[in-house]
Amino acid sequence: MSDKLSYEELEKRIAVLEQCCNLLRAESCVTQCITKENNRDRLIQSVCYNLVQKCGCQSSWIAVFDDKGDLAASAESGLGEDFLPMIEKLKQGELSFCMQNAFTQPKVVVTGDPDSFCLDCPLLDNCRGRSAMSFPIRHQGKTYGLLSVSIAASLSAFREEQYVFKEIAENIAFALYNLEIEEDQKQAEMALQQKVLEMEIFINNIPHMAWLKDIDSNFILVNQAFGDALGIDPEYLVAHSCALCFDHETAEKMKEADREVIKRKKPITIEETIVDRHGRKRHLETNKSPILDYEGKVVGTVGVGIDITERKKAQESLRDREEKYRLLAENSADIIWSMDADLKITYITPSVERILGYSQEEIYNLSQDRLFRPRTYAILRQKKQEIKSGRIQGTLSLELEHIRKDGRLISTEVSLSPIFDKNGVFLGIQGVTRDITERKEAEELRIVKEAAEKANRAKSDFLSNMSHEIRTPLNGVKGMIQLARMGTSEPKTSEYLDYAVMSADHLQDLINDILDLSKIEAGKFELNNQPLALRRLVETIIGPLAFRAREKGLDLNFKIEETVPDILLGDARYLRQVLTNLVDNAVKFTEEGWVEVSVKQVPVKRSDKAIKLMFQIMDTGIGISKDKQEIIFDSFEQAGFSHHTKFGGTGLGLTISKRLVELMGGGIRVDSKEGEGSTFSFTVEFEATELSVETNSVASTEQPRKKALRILVAEDSKMNQIYIMNLLKSLGHSPVLAQNGREALELLSRQHFGLVLMDIRMPEMDGAQAVRIIRNDPPEGVDRDIPVVALTAYALKDEKDHYLKCGFNAYLTKPIDIEELNKTLSEL
Repeated sequence: MSDKLSYEELEKRIAVLEQCCNLLRAESCVTQCITKENNRDRLIQSVCYNLVQKCGCQSSWIAVFDDKGDLAASAESGLGEDFLPMIEKLKQGELSFCMQNAFTQPKVVVTGDPDSFCLDCPLLDNCRGRSAMSFPIRHQGKTYGLLSVSIAASLSAFREEQYVFKEIAENIAFALYNLEIEEDQKQAEMALQQKVLEMEIFINNIPHMAWLKDIDSNFILVNQAFGDALGIDPEYLVAHSCALCFDHETAEKMKEADREVIKRKKPITIEETIVDRHGRKRHLETNKSPILDYEGKVVGTVGVGIDITERKKAQESLRDREEKYRLLAENSADIIWSMDADLKITYITPSVERILGYSQEEIYNLSQDRLFRPRTYAILRQKKQEIKSGRIQGTLSLELEHIRKDGRLISTEVSLSPIFDKNGVFLGIQGVTRDITERKEAEELRIVKEAAEKANRAKSDFLSNMSHEIRTPLNGVKGMIQLARMGTSEPKTSEYLDYAVMSADHLQDLINDILDLSKIEAGKFELNNQPLALRRLVETIIGPLAFRAREKGLDLNFKIEETVPDILLGDARYLRQVLTNLVDNAVKFTEEGWVEVSVKQVPVKRSDKAIKLMFQIMDTGIGISKDKQEIIFDSFEQAGFSHHTKFGGTGLGLTISKRLVELMGGGIRVDSKEGEGSTFSFTVEFEATELSVETNSVASTEQPRKKALRILVAEDSKMNQIYIMNLLKSLGHSPVLAQNGREALELLSRQHFGLVLMDIRMPEMDGAQAVRIIRNDPPEGVDRDIPVVALTAYALKDEKDHYLKCGFNAYLTKPIDIEELNKTLSEL
């Protein structure tokens, strides 16, 4: 027995030695690859190949990450297409068990039993029955990636084997480090070459004379403008001094200026005179600056010479025109002034009397502190002293408050500039004072306007949220009433319930008005231009309202001119809303007589396809007083309190109508006389179209096909639960209730349903979260393609689009309309 055991141990030892030989051979091959290969992707692929082919590993793979932690490169051997899922997980930032441990533990990670730790790893099948070892590819504290190998399970515990693999990983890291350095050097060299090229292009494209010189004032680079001015090839000047192209005196002055720049290490601007190739004297304003190396040492100078010959001529002629300029200053709308070195006013234009109320003589003898508030005067005096001392260079702009002679405060914008002589001696200050009182007042009005617009947007958001909060319980109220109507045959009770439904419908109309207004003010109304049959549309609007008119003893008629096209391109829904509002108002406010609607075409110059129609709604009603006609289109405004008491309404119908008409490219107006009736006129722009109006004769004559469904209802409101469950049962369906999204997912995983009605707002998990899980990561047993209908009290179009993008198949707004519900269920 002992002999047999010794023999087995010997066999194991031989196997280990053979494996070690393979490892050493592989390490040698890997070292050769690292030495020869200068491409990262080929390097890691070659390493994986040698580990499998020459080391005896079952498989090998390498993942390299960039500085952000994203996958930069990968290679494998022995895995083939089985490695693709791992690549996808790495791209998404997901690390397997072996990788997480390799990056966080100082020692080699050996996974001897993958089935216990790597259930979520795409390479589990490849590693099953073997051992896996993972090594971080790390050098000088930086982790480049990970090396992983799969080997026979019996050999995974030998330290020699782990040591060799760890050394291979370190060699790979060192190679990647060197490749990174080489790449950085290449990038730096390319960047430097690009900088030099850009510098040459930039200098050669400067329209002025430009050059670079070394520390000895020899030219390093000269642009084409320099050569053109002197008639010399720029290349010829390189490595020569300015003595080659200028006379001795001029060259010496230029060199002296270069030495001054080098000595001071600061830019200077001087005037220089040269003689061009045509023998003409040219004046240059030259800016010379030092060129510093990384240590701050001057290694040369750069210069740009701007030809100011014409400017010099202009300066000479300026004296001849000084009188003209003085006249311009005297008649300036702004106050132009100057002060001496003691900051006393020496000159001021007559406009001071118009702006400040003081004459020129009064200003000269007036103490300046009387022109400003104490604090303002202190600031102004401080700035003047800073200008005088040289701490402020160039022009300084200030906004100040002046005190006029009559005591009124005005706002001014003051620009101050120091005056120096040619030797840099401070002579005084010159400035311009402009009255900006009106501009400041306009700015304040703008700020107030923006604040009002912000408050208006907040109001719109509030109204939208309030409409949502009201619609939710209203859904329950209407639902309970409908259920009560369905469950009773007692006439008196049915009559009461009919009145309750009418009141609920009226409340819903009021909420819809508020919601429409909030949508308009929030800019969330969008036109949906489709072919519409105008005459049929008007008939469907007038028809229901004609019953109300006849009940009041009124005649309600309409006429459409024959020249009006029957098929137009426009938004039928908004046109219907405007016409319904205006005709309904006409019937409501007319006690006797008639109401007439007319449509005619009016000229338009916009384009050949544009068609402008005028709609007129005339009545013999109570009329509107002149003072009320100005405000009836404003939000929440009505013709009077007595009218509201008698006829009801929120005062939003006309406001919404006006906004909708404007959205459709038209306008609205009213002509009325109190006690004699009113005429509301509005225009809408359409487009001519050859398209036909889509009709569905089957849908208009037949009810949607009904089929019994097993429906999961996710709703947290108790009242809405009772209503929806009973409503679905009455329609022949089998509903099952879930209190929230989490409970809905659990039921979907255990039971089969044909459809889900999902409330948007629920505790624990809302409808949007639940549907995202269903579509993207469904639990076991959940059909990711099951139809899901959103239930919400929000009714804005962008809300609907948002939830459809989340994965909902359809969208129902609370209070739920039975016909709309039936139609949606039949379509899904």
